[in-house]
Formats: sequence, C-alpha cells, structure tokens
Amino acid sequence: MKSMKEVYRSLKKHDHENKLSLINENVIVLKVNDNSSITALDNYVRIEQNDKEITHFHPDDFKEIYKY
Repeated sequence: MKSMKEVYRSLKKHDHENKLSLINENVIVLKVNDNSSITALDNYVRIEQNDKEITHFHPDDFKEIYKY
C-alpha cells in the first residue's frame, strides 16, 4: 500500500489549481472551495463545510459499499 506522502505526490502532479495540501505526512486536504474541504487520513475520510464536519467515512464503510 502506498503511503499518504506517495499518494499526495501522485495527486499533486494533476493539481493545477493548487488545492491539495499535505499535513504531517499523514493527512491530505483537498480544498473544494472557500468553505468546503475533504480531508483524507490513513483510515478515515472527513468532509467539512464552514469548518464543521458534515460527514465521514471509515474503511469498513467502503467495504460495505464494494459488496454491492
């Protein structure tokens, strides 16, 4: 499995609008617009709007989705 740093480097090649950030080598943040972002950690994805979490996903959530 790739590290978050490797994933970030791969994604950054296509980030022409400079919306991606790498924090602490473990967290990737995608700034969707001025008040929305998607944060990816090793085992957790969080979606925020106006600095408040509106939803999140864990690996088990993804496994359930892939079953269908």
